[in-house]
Amino acid sequence: MRFCDPDVKRFTVKVTMWHQLIDDYYDNIISCIKSACWATVPYSYRSHGDKDNIVAGWNDIVRDKHSAERAVFFDWVADGRPRNGHGPLFTLMSRTRAAFKLALRYCRDHEETVRADAMAKNVLDKDFRAFWCNINKQNNGNSTKYANTIGGCCGEENITEMWRKHVEQLYNSDDDDDHDHDHDHRHHHHHVGLLMQ
Repeated sequence: MRFCDPDVKRFTVKVTMWHQLIDDYYDNIISCIKSACWATVPYSYRSHGDKDNIVAGWNDIVRDKHSAERAVFFDWVADGRPRNGHGPLFTLMSRTRAAFKLALRYCRDHEETVRADAMAKNVLDKDFRAFWCNINKQNNGNSTKYANTIGGCCGEENITEMWRKHVEQLYNSDDDDDHDHDHDHRHHHHHVGLLMQ
């Protein structure tokens, strides 16, 4: 037996080509599914990460303390980051950072109160547009993120079974017209011809 047997090499090339064809077919299916999802499922882009990073009361309570803390921090860095615990710049940085963290903790601990106060302020200022925008944001946050009924089927298992049957019908369909059959036949012969070379 030779190590460079041409039949073994030809068989390996054929198997590799079939693997590539299967991989390409899979990539095309995934691409179609993604395109269909992007075209039909509503979505929105978030500019600042997850919803968990949104802090109620940031603009009213925290923003000025954060700005002061950042300005003093940059001054401290420009001064060489003195860590001796003494000196006016280190003391000022420590105090502004503590004030910022305290305000941030207050907003996170009292989120519902801060949101209610913001909505009450909108009503007092007669800014009803902002009031209803806040109501919509709050209500949308409580809504379900995923559909629980698709095509009359409810529940994860029933929806999965419905899709399985749908895809099975697509692939096992006998209702091919002559054009599709001729195209598939030519496509099949083209690939078989490639593999036989």
